[in-house]
Amino acid sequence: MIKKRMLVKIVPAITARSILRKVFISVVFIQWPNYKKIRHLYRAKQLEMKLSAHSRVIAGLGSNLGDRFAALARALDMIREEAGEVIASSSVWESEPWGFDADDQFLNMVVVIETAKQPRQLMQLFRSIEGRMGRRRSGGGRYESRIIDLDILLWEDRVISTPNLEIPHTKIADRRFVLEPLHEVAPDAVHPVTGLTVSDMLQMCEDSSDVRLAASQF
Repeated sequence: MIKKRMLVKIVPAITARSILRKVFISVVFIQWPNYKKIRHLYRAKQLEMKLSAHSRVIAGLGSNLGDRFAALARALDMIREEAGEVIASSSVWESEPWGFDADDQFLNMVVVIETAKQPRQLMQLFRSIEGRMGRRRSGGGRYESRIIDLDILLWEDRVISTPNLEIPHTKIADRRFVLEPLHEVAPDAVHPVTGLTVSDMLQMCEDSSDVRLAASQF
């Protein structure tokens, strides 16, 4: 009798599982085209979210001490390794020091970086790269010669103003050595505060500094 009661309990359970399995298979089979479509849309959305987490940032690089060209090359390598993909880069331009007197001319260039970092993180990374390359700041906010200088110029349409970070860079429109290479990679980029394009700013720039293409190029 015990065995019979156990059988009575087990059989309905097996039957119920079998029915559920058949129903599940039927639903999946009938809905298979929709299932594949939903799965495709889900994966596309995942990719879109992943891409949207990245920003395109325009940064400036400069050097007027030591082997200037080698300094730019090393900084570029470190940016690629630690910040993100460099999707565009300008020519290398040579210019006289801006805002202070020095015998050594600057080499400058502009790059477009696709990065997953946030503005403060990227700025901290830039300062870290400068330090590892041997730059020492004297303090006081004075312009001075440096082995490497890394600045965030534009971050899409974002405007950030903190004691340690200003985006867009406050001196873009005043510096020809920034505008010339910037115009090469992003002539139609718009300054989110003034509404001017890079082409507009270059045309209106009153900086008469000597800015020319450097003899060596990447």
